[in-house]
Amino acid sequence: MRCVDVGISDQIESPHDIFVSPDGKAWYVSFFGANIIQKFDATTDIKSGELSLNATSWHSMAVSGDSKIGMAVHWDATGEVAFFNTQTMRLVSQDRKSTRLNSSHRT
Repeated sequence: MRCVDVGISDQIESPHDIFVSPDGKAWYVSFFGANIIQKFDATTDIKSGELSLNATSWHSMAVSGDSKIGMAVHWDATGEVAFFNTQTMRLVSQDRKSTRLNSSHRT
């Protein structure tokens, strides 16, 4: 077992969710107290990417079966959803007022 530093500052950012990609090549971490999602190489545990989002408190994540698209939902009850390219760690789309995921923290 290894201890891996995550986050972007010395402040408490509260990692909230860790998700391993279906292909087993990467793992992702979201934060309650930061506006980022970080990607790490699953073999070396070295950070290989980072996505900045518009707000803090991103949590539950999923990655598509082909490991190319990631999704994170926001803590807020509005159901905000962010989709991102896992290869480039760039935002694909962000649905700020989703009616599909009301109270998304329960997903």
